[in-house]
Amino acid sequence: MARSKIATTFAVLSTMLVAMAVHAQSVSGTAAQAPSGSMSAGSAMAAAEVPVNKLDNPEQIKGAGVVDSSGKPIGRVADVKVDSGKASKVKVALTTQDGMGRVASIKAEKLSFDRSKGALVAQLTPAEVSQLAATASAMGPNAAGASAAAGASGSTGASKGQ
Repeated sequence: MARSKIATTFAVLSTMLVAMAVHAQSVSGTAAQAPSGSMSAGSAMAAAEVPVNKLDNPEQIKGAGVVDSSGKPIGRVADVKVDSGKASKVKVALTTQDGMGRVASIKAEKLSFDRSKGALVAQLTPAEVSQLAATASAMGPNAAGASAAAGASGSTGASKGQ
């Protein structure tokens, strides 16, 4: 009798621990797997890429890494321009060899947020990133003002100004 109570208690506690772990992973934004090995509906949503201009809280992407369409790192989010609660442009401090020390402004619709990686994915080819780096503003205390004054827009969906 005592063994059956211990076994039942152990089974209940094990189930509760697994449920708590799955819940903790889904709350933290990482993809959680159900004990059966199949993805739950909530975790599949967490792993999806979300267009940056559709994010409810675009400020959450500040400091996030940015990769190009091939997955190669190109920089970090320096700032986000928000219009009516949605991101319209994202300033990226470039880390590529061509763009080191420069800030590029990329239209939000050219970016998506990969929640599983915590990074932005730019719909830009490596060649477009090189072109962007060539037209990006130099970083410095007045970079934002100089960038806003330039106001030119490139064919890649990126621009120097806001």
